[in-house]
Amino acid sequence: MGFMDSIFGGEESQTTSGFQNLPPEIRNAFTSFATQGTGLLGGGAGDAMFRPMGTTQDESSAFGMFRQGFAPTSAADVSRDVGLFMNPFDQYVIDDINRQSQGDYSLLKQAVTDAGQFGSNRQVLGASELERQRLNAIGSFKQNQYNNALNMAMNQLSGLRQQDAQNLAGIGGFERGLDFQTKQAPVSALNAWANLIRALPQNGGTTSTSSSSKGLLGSLGSIGGLLTGASDAGWL
Repeated sequence: MGFMDSIFGGEESQTTSGFQNLPPEIRNAFTSFATQGTGLLGGGAGDAMFRPMGTTQDESSAFGMFRQGFAPTSAADVSRDVGLFMNPFDQYVIDDINRQSQGDYSLLKQAVTDAGQFGSNRQVLGASELERQRLNAIGSFKQNQYNNALNMAMNQLSGLRQQDAQNLAGIGGFERGLDFQTKQAPVSALNAWANLIRALPQNGGTTSTSSSSKGLLGSLGSIGGLLTGASDAGWL
């Protein structure tokens, strides 16, 4: 109100619109959301939530395996890998071959006994033939075992090792994803809150209020009227 209005009187009006006309509960929801969003992401504080983690131990192991390679690169590597696939029970098979060829009840002794030729040339020839068969059986058995082991070492072992490296890299990727989701949990919660308050009104419309004042002269006139009325009533 200006000076002249204070003397002669005047009217006052006040208009509110938009956000200010919303109920305080809704305004507080928006204000709290903005405050938390600023604290969470403002001023560079949210950088850590988007920063990728460093290489995990599993990923480092996998990278080392990839760099080293999976195929054998020397005779020592081949020998080592072949040994991984040799049957540890081979000796039992070889011992059984020897027992059948040279034992007390071996084929040699049975053949010689049936022929009645102990000490003869036929005994020597028969023994030589059975010995040759024994060695051939052992050789064939060991050769088959070695060929199978060599095939596994050269053709399948490298693939198995590569799969191991890929599995380690996959574990590292899972750890990386879990770390990112953990960092992003506050942001995800804030986004969920944003989706909820989108349903709230953001504008309360416009409200106008007005009032009038008589000013100093109007007030004096009112006082004079009151005095006149009191005099007419005989109060004064």
